[in-house]
Amino acid sequence: MQENKIRLVILEDQKILLDSFISSLSEEFNIVGSFDDADELIDFLSSQGVDVILADTCLKRTNMLDYLGEIKRRFPLVKVIIMTGYPEVSFLKKAKKEGADSFIYKNTSLEETKSVIRSAFKGYSVFPSENITVENQFLLDLSEKEMVILRLVCQGFDRKDIALKMNYSENTIKSYIRSILNKTGYDSISKLAIYAVSHGFVVPKGNENPPKED
Repeated sequence: MQENKIRLVILEDQKILLDSFISSLSEEFNIVGSFDDADELIDFLSSQGVDVILADTCLKRTNMLDYLGEIKRRFPLVKVIIMTGYPEVSFLKKAKKEGADSFIYKNTSLEETKSVIRSAFKGYSVFPSENITVENQFLLDLSEKEMVILRLVCQGFDRKDIALKMNYSENTIKSYIRSILNKTGYDSISKLAIYAVSHGFVVPKGNENPPKED
């Protein structure tokens, strides 16, 4: 019976994938809501009973990770599973920091996904290793601010634009870039950006809110 099923909300901005998730999961779970963005989620959770949220990171206009902290603070009993199709190294770190209950990749099998949902509902967490691949392991050494700068470079911003956006001096940005290159072994931030984007290690999408100078 529906009332005995786990009440699940799904967030996915690609309609074909959203429909696929609903079709594949509705037999076992009670799909009480589905969205292509996170901006209506808070109001929905305030009015509906929800057990588990299965949410993509990069949605239509927003990034689910920007909403995760507030959701966990306001609705601590709701379990949140973050999923992504990209091996973007900062997603896993931020998901953990903001209180995600589990984290999976979109190439996870249907049965594994169902198992993670059931486990999250029971209070168990599932997280992949942060060392996703040998190729992107060097990016794990970058600080949060360095990752923000690299992502802005990947979005096409030059050093002057990044300085203005982050309220830093150009010399400070230059220093951060030098640190990024030293840590990654690249001799050009442009080469690193091309490599990171082409391999899916950095996703130049979504609303970036750079940390301001302390």
